[in-house]
Amino acid sequence: MATPIWTGGTLYQPGNLVRPSSTDQVTQQPPNNASFDDGLTNWEESFEFGTGQWDAVASPYEPFDGPLTARFKALASGTGPKNSVYGYLFNSFLAPVTPGQTINFFCYIQRHTSPSSSTWENAGCFVNWYNASEELIGTSKATTQGVSGTPEGMVGGDDNHHIWVKQNGSGVAPAQAAFAQFGVVATDNTAGDPNSACYIDGCGWDYSFQGLPAGLVFRAVQPASGFSGSQEPLWPIVAGEQVIDNEVIWESVFASRVVWEARPILKSGDTEPVWPIGVGGHVVDGTISWEATDGRVKDPNCPNTKVVAIAASKIFAGDKDIVKYSATTNPLDWTTRDDAGYLPFGLQLYGSQPVAALGLYRSNLVAFNAKGYQMWQVDEDPTNMAFLDGSPVPCQYPKSVQPLADDLILLSAQGYRTIAIAGASTNLQAGYFGKQIDPLVKDAIKTGAEPRSLFWPGAGQYWGFFDNVAYVLTRNGGPSDQSWSRYEFPEEITDWTIDGTSLLIRTASDYVWEVSEDALLDDEDDGDGGDNIPFYGHIDWNYLDFGVLGYDKDMEGIDLVCTGEVAISIGYNQKDDSQATADFLVDGDTLVGIGMVPFPLSAPSYQIRLTFSYGQFWEWNSLNVYLQEMPRT
Repeated sequence: MATPIWTGGTLYQPGNLVRPSSTDQVTQQPPNNASFDDGLTNWEESFEFGTGQWDAVASPYEPFDGPLTARFKALASGTGPKNSVYGYLFNSFLAPVTPGQTINFFCYIQRHTSPSSSTWENAGCFVNWYNASEELIGTSKATTQGVSGTPEGMVGGDDNHHIWVKQNGSGVAPAQAAFAQFGVVATDNTAGDPNSACYIDGCGWDYSFQGLPAGLVFRAVQPASGFSGSQEPLWPIVAGEQVIDNEVIWESVFASRVVWEARPILKSGDTEPVWPIGVGGHVVDGTISWEATDGRVKDPNCPNTKVVAIAASKIFAGDKDIVKYSATTNPLDWTTRDDAGYLPFGLQLYGSQPVAALGLYRSNLVAFNAKGYQMWQVDEDPTNMAFLDGSPVPCQYPKSVQPLADDLILLSAQGYRTIAIAGASTNLQAGYFGKQIDPLVKDAIKTGAEPRSLFWPGAGQYWGFFDNVAYVLTRNGGPSDQSWSRYEFPEEITDWTIDGTSLLIRTASDYVWEVSEDALLDDEDDGDGGDNIPFYGHIDWNYLDFGVLGYDKDMEGIDLVCTGEVAISIGYNQKDDSQATADFLVDGDTLVGIGMVPFPLSAPSYQIRLTFSYGQFWEWNSLNVYLQEMPRT
């Protein structure tokens, strides 16, 4: 039965229990007798490494904030550091707290000794944390001050003699914390010196508590029946304290309760065991028995192919004319009925060739072969899987398929394409997705290098690799706001991974590089022997007719809007790329200061070439050409 709520003007019998009607009272209370003006009342002493003495005396030098201060002295040489004795004082106030509550605490310390390397006099303050059973579960120490070697959480050193020094600390109540207790500690190894001692005074903290500790109720302890007052009393928050309520005397007590504590069923040992190296071997580690396994998929129905994709909590793998899939959330199981199974790729449109690549397009599985692709709806429940669509857009390069935003990029014999464009038109020549680099990609395919790809989410980029060359698509917005770049690396790129938002790549020589826009050189030397290979930026256009095909045009010059130093050259014979103007070097925009850059030329078509210098950030924005068309006679 729940404890009744206190009400005013009510007759209470001895032994009656109540709980406050208001639980939002805020209590702020310093440690009891925090300045030792009542001697060592409300402080409990303890010693470590020997015998010592605590007493309350007037400071032999200037007082702090009252007539008395706590003093600690060793009575004999101890067994602590430098033959010292440790003395502790624990305050009697157990302050209720909640886990995660922060308490800032402090005290003032004065050391009386002659400066000497042989003395070991230090002092400090701390907060102990206790659980509901008043068992110690943690300690928060103050900030260490003094020379090297000062004990943790104390003030020491030769600079702190005969003056009051404030020491601060902060602690956070750990899990299961129910009470906090203020304490001080001091060390001394000068038992034979009557003038040497540690003094502590002015203890305090910013402790506050809202509400009452869990389980705290109040029992009537007056000799006879009595009426409560008209106003609710200020309830104490520590068990065993009393408060007078008109004719009733209430004493704070904890109601009987059952506390459940979780203990681990399996717990590893204090040291790492010697692991067995044979499959099936066992080793005992604490209360755990570990078994060595090889981690391989042993199910004979697993196709063990490299044409794979992950979707709907399953692994999908191409296996000739079918696409097998594992059980949901269990890639080791390829057999369980109504969970694992296969998609009948060969029974659908464009399914007469083996599965060559798999990818995901808007959560649907896309399976490619040399003739086209099929799109399947996939689900954790095999009964919900269904064939959706097919289109004659082939892909035979399984490592080139990567999702990008709401699209799926693939490599075909014609170059890089997307499902959104090529699939909708059933034409690999449709659209302009990869037209800019198609000639370069076709030549790269002819070299026989294995096409591989990755998607770099941090940069919104698709990377297609051929040995040491990467074709990089950067998509800034929709399909109309994108651009292709070609990166040439000093060595073949063999592996890569995404680390947070960074791209890390490994070369054939086992160099590991980070691709970073902050690096202005390839293989930058950062103390690891890099080669500092210059990294140029180059942009050129196809030969542009600028009007009627075959007619000569007089070029007067150009305007260029860009950032960075750039060399401009213009080719004027599309049959011979060597026929071009010499490089003209400009730095940044030509619109301001320079104006039109003169290039007096006459030709039917022109190719603009821009080469940005290495070791700088650069960006091209726009280019304007001034020309006149000259009709032929």
